[in-house]
Amino acid sequence: MYILVVPLDAPASGSVIPLDAHPARAHTGTGTSGHGSPSSPAFWGVFHVESLAPAQLTGTHTKLNILRADRVSTGNLPAYVREVERRSDPRINPESKQPHARWIWADTRTIAPILLRKGVRVQLCHDMRLVQRILRTAGTHPSGHVRYEPVLDLAQDTVEKPAGKLPVARQIAGQGELFGEDFLMAAEENTVSGHEAAPPTLTSADTELVHRHLDEFTAQLRAIATGAHPKRLRLLAAAESAGSLVAAEIEYYGIPFDTAAHDAHLTEILGPRPPKASIPPS
Repeated sequence: MYILVVPLDAPASGSVIPLDAHPARAHTGTGTSGHGSPSSPAFWGVFHVESLAPAQLTGTHTKLNILRADRVSTGNLPAYVREVERRSDPRINPESKQPHARWIWADTRTIAPILLRKGVRVQLCHDMRLVQRILRTAGTHPSGHVRYEPVLDLAQDTVEKPAGKLPVARQIAGQGELFGEDFLMAAEENTVSGHEAAPPTLTSADTELVHRHLDEFTAQLRAIATGAHPKRLRLLAAAESAGSLVAAEIEYYGIPFDTAAHDAHLTEILGPRPPKASIPPS
C-alpha cells in the first residue's frame, strides 16, 4: 500500500468523513494560510494510492489512482501515521490482508522530525529526492539501461545543513546499549506527550502540486520497472530510503554514548585492554 504525503497551504472546505469510513476519492481546492512554514506547513494531504504490479507500470500513460484522500494538520499527522502503521502491521493485525504501508514523500528530512517529536516511527518509505538522484545518475549512462524524465526538480536542497557538527548526544534514562531496544523505547516514552490528537478526517486537494508529486512518483516507478535490472534498482531505492529514516533518527535523537558500555563492548570483541606502553600481540 502506497501513502503519498504532500504539503498543503491551507485547510480545504468539504465534507468530513471519519477514518473508519469507506475509502473515497474527493476533490477540493486549497488557498493561502498564515499558519505553518515552507518546512512545516499547517496541513498535509495524505493520499492512499493503489499499488500496481511492475508489469502494469511499463506503459507511458500509466496513472496511479487515488483511493482515499485525507487532509491532516501538522499537529495530527503523528497520530494519523501511528494509526496507519498499527493497522498495517501484521504483527499487530495478523488478519490484515493489506501489505505494510510504504510512505511516499519528497524528502524524509522534512517530515521525519514532525513524527519523531511524538515518538512515531515508520517501517517503510520512498524518499523521492534520493531515488531521483539515483535515477538521474543511472539515466546518464550511455548504455541507456534506465530511461527517466523527472516531473519535479528535487535536487534543490532546501533543508538547512548542520554547521559541521554532530547532533548533540542525548543520554536516555535506562539506556543499556547503543541503539538497543531500551534506547528506542525510552526515547519514545520521553517524547510522547500522552495526548491523542483528534481523529483524522477526510477532505482532499486536487491541486497541481499534488498531481506533480503523484506524477513524479509514477515516473520513478516506471523508470525502475522498465530498467534493464528492475530488481536491483528497486532494492537500491528501498535501501536508500531506509537509510534516510536511519539518518533522520540519528539527527533527531543524537548518538548516545556511554564510556563504560563502549569499553565493555571492545573488551568482549578484542579482549582485555593491553597495559600502557606495551605492544599488543599481533
